[in-house]
Amino acid sequence: MPGAPSCADIIADAVAHLGPRLAHVTAAENVPHIRAHGLWPAAEVARRAGIDPATILLRRDRLKVGQARLNHQRPFLAGINAARVRLVDHGVEAWAAQLDERVYFFPARKRDAFHGSFELATDVLWLDTAGLLAAACDRSDLRALNSGSFRQIPTDPARTSYDRDLSIYRPLAEGISAFRSHRRDTGRKKGLDDVKEVSLRGGLDPDTLAGLICGPPP
Repeated sequence: MPGAPSCADIIADAVAHLGPRLAHVTAAENVPHIRAHGLWPAAEVARRAGIDPATILLRRDRLKVGQARLNHQRPFLAGINAARVRLVDHGVEAWAAQLDERVYFFPARKRDAFHGSFELATDVLWLDTAGLLAAACDRSDLRALNSGSFRQIPTDPARTSYDRDLSIYRPLAEGISAFRSHRRDTGRKKGLDDVKEVSLRGGLDPDTLAGLICGPPP
């Protein structure tokens, strides 16, 4: 009986699916601070600035915290009524809080998804996919859904296929094949999923980050 796949095999399969680069999109003004101090979730940025992360939840505007400009949470706020119906294991503030404990990356094929979503100058940090996943294999999650947006999601309680809980995050350690078949196998979708976003629980210190930043994909 074959054993569980090794971390190296999991990463190789992930790179084949995601591509050799992952993008982190941020306000351009953040880049010098990120390079100097590392890439951290919004909650950790707040804590390092001496601010209670609970006070920055459900932000309507891009908030300046210390030297960093945090993203707003308008896509969540725009669907707040749907979120109250669809979230089955969290309230809206608790869901917003767990979003703020993650850093987010996009496969290169999804780069068009974030064009035009910022009203200020942005920059893209391209990271080596294999290196990033090797550095954080045990705290990387894969997603087929936008966990921070509830727009265009029905509020009818009977439509349970739209319910959301922490199972929308699938640990990288389960492997790409398990991720792609999860929603099909649990009756929430007919076909296989593709990864739309990679999220990292926690962040990257500046030395680790420096070794992962590279040029954009071809």
